[in-house]
Amino acid sequence: MLDMDHFKQINDTLGHPAGDAVLKAAADRISSQLRRADRLARIGGDEFIVMITDLKDRTKLAQIAERIRTLLNQPIDWNGQAIQAGCSIGTALSGEDGDTYETLYKIADERMYEDKKRQRESNDR
Repeated sequence: MLDMDHFKQINDTLGHPAGDAVLKAAADRISSQLRRADRLARIGGDEFIVMITDLKDRTKLAQIAERIRTLLNQPIDWNGQAIQAGCSIGTALSGEDGDTYETLYKIADERMYEDKKRQRESNDR
């Protein structure tokens, strides 16, 4: 599960066309890290779900998440203006964290909010 950081601020200060450009760029960047069998879905405003098939290794999952984070932390060009967004990510691994979509969704969502909190605390220092 992935949530774009500062998205409301982007929409409020630059307008919805800028927000739409950020979402499109984010989706493109996330997709660039996925295989054909993997899935990406936007589930609401600035939230995405990534489903990676046939993955049993938490280390590999963390590496994929970190590559996506690195890409989304890079500025997005919109009409010559660099927009800095970033993201918070929460992961859940089928088998280890649960076996149902509901359980995996709940765990990934909780971890995403923990990540968001951790990032805010480190930025406040």
